[in-house]
Amino acid sequence: MEVIFYEKENGEIPVKEFLDNLDKKMREKALGQIAILERVEPLENLILNI
Repeated sequence: MEVIFYEKENGEIPVKEFLDNLDKKMREKALGQIAILERVEPLENLILNI
């Protein structure tokens, strides 16, 4: 699965701005959580496979 961040009409990406403003340790932690989301099978596939 690919995580796609919301982009405003003016081109701003709020999540990127948020991540850029975190200190290094918290940014790495947040990016690690996003990486986990990218590896998770989409919910609709999980429901169909039950």
